[in-house]
Amino acid sequence: MSDRDNREPALRAVFSDTTADYITPPCPKMFEKVTIRLRIDAGEAQSCFLVTGTSWLRMHREESDGCFDYYAVQFEVTKTPLRYYFEIISRGRRFRYSRRGIRNTIRPEDYWHVIPGFDPPHWAEGAVLYQIFVDRFCNGDPSNDVLDGEYSYLGKPVRQIRDWDRPPSSCGYMEFYGGDLQGVIDKLDYLQDLGVEGIYLNPIFLSPSSHKYDTQDYEHIDPHIGRIVRDKGNLLFPD
Repeated sequence: MSDRDNREPALRAVFSDTTADYITPPCPKMFEKVTIRLRIDAGEAQSCFLVTGTSWLRMHREESDGCFDYYAVQFEVTKTPLRYYFEIISRGRRFRYSRRGIRNTIRPEDYWHVIPGFDPPHWAEGAVLYQIFVDRFCNGDPSNDVLDGEYSYLGKPVRQIRDWDRPPSSCGYMEFYGGDLQGVIDKLDYLQDLGVEGIYLNPIFLSPSSHKYDTQDYEHIDPHIGRIVRDKGNLLFPD
């Protein structure tokens, strides 16, 4: 069944997430009381429930601003990760609302998750993160580039792409543009000027593909990506 087939007729303005606006505190301690909220168009809901596995918790209308009604429920979390979605009764019908929106059926991956006792670093709260697909970011060290036919992947020889502006083909997973860790290091000032506060790297470990989601060895960086010569705990310092 496709996502389109799985959708229920939309409720108006229904919304929730795991930010501080809709869960207080957003990172609860074990056995701490937590309040979870749901927003919906004013007058749209007859009743709302928060569903955690087999438990149904009735939510009460906490406030209304004329445009939206805000439903809330407070309860004590345990040390077990909390998984939940919402059941909304509206127009005599039952709607299920999860991270993926209104759906007929809720799959395990659709639930919201709260991990009691999880304490993220304060610097990461609201930080601007920049995701980097290393091979397509910057070639800082051409000496480690993948060469044409250097090895085969899925029965086909890999290809080195020398034209940086050429769009990837349908076989992009076996095409290598030469981006590497040195290229990331070379662009740190540029990223800082953009206001970037944290970097998320796509996989960089040993793998025959350009995307490296088929990692073969999580203990070694792919030699075409680079190597850590000396680690001071902050940035990479090559000799």
